[in-house]
Order: sequence, then C-alpha cells, then structure tokens
Amino acid sequence: MYFPSKRDLWLGLLIWGLTLLAAIPALLKPGKGQLIIMIAVILFIGWIWFGTGYEISESQLKVSCGPFRQRILLQEIREIKRTRSPLSSPACSLDRMEIKYGKSKRVMISPADKENFIKTIIKKSPSIQLDEELRNLVQMPSKLDSF
Repeated sequence: MYFPSKRDLWLGLLIWGLTLLAAIPALLKPGKGQLIIMIAVILFIGWIWFGTGYEISESQLKVSCGPFRQRILLQEIREIKRTRSPLSSPACSLDRMEIKYGKSKRVMISPADKENFIKTIIKKSPSIQLDEELRNLVQMPSKLDSF
C-alpha cells in the first residue's frame, strides 16, 4: 500500500519561493545555459516534492524521495515514534515519525495518513514498538465504547 508524504504549506512556500527567487536572474537575463540549469533544478525539486512517499509491501518498507530510494525490511524495524526534528530526511513535513531499524539505523518519514500507515505496518509486523502518542492514534475503540 502506498502512502504519499504529508506536505507542509510553509515548507512548500519556502522551498518553491527560494527556487523561484533564484530563477529570477535566469529569467531576466536569460542565457541558454542558465535557463537549462534552472529548468533542471526546478524539475529536480519538483521530483522530490511530488515524488516523496512510502510503500509497505509484504516484507518491506520502500521509502522514495525523488530519485532517492531506500528499502527497509519490516522484520528489522524495532520502533516508530513521533518527532518534529528538522534534520534532513525523506519527508515534506515536520510532522514526522522516526523509524528505528537494524542495530542503529534511523529514517524520518511523514506519511499524510499516519493512522492507516501505522495500522498497515503493525498488521504486517506486530513486533514493532510504538511510542504512546502513536499507540493512542491507532487505538481501536473497545466494544464498551459503543454503548
């Protein structure tokens, strides 16, 4: 199942605003080389912005961020917790989850639909530990709640 990245409006405005600001000199005094480079940069940033997402298959989590790809075996994932770390990661939002896997590896992602992402990954790999906030996010109502 595929989960696109959540995209923060302010982050999009910052990234695209700075990109367009940098493009102004190429547009005002266009040289063939400048224009080609600027178009390539805009396409690359667009690929990252619109091509960031996460796919959960039977045995792995595939993380895509434009041309960058990463595969993580579900059985290697130890823990998932919420974070707002601004460190570089394949995420278009600061509303992130940190995935710890292997001995000491980490990746931060930002699926738009966190609840279904967590439910899907836990269904395929129930041994993954969740922090309290994520456990509460996916907690199913008990039968007593319906009365």
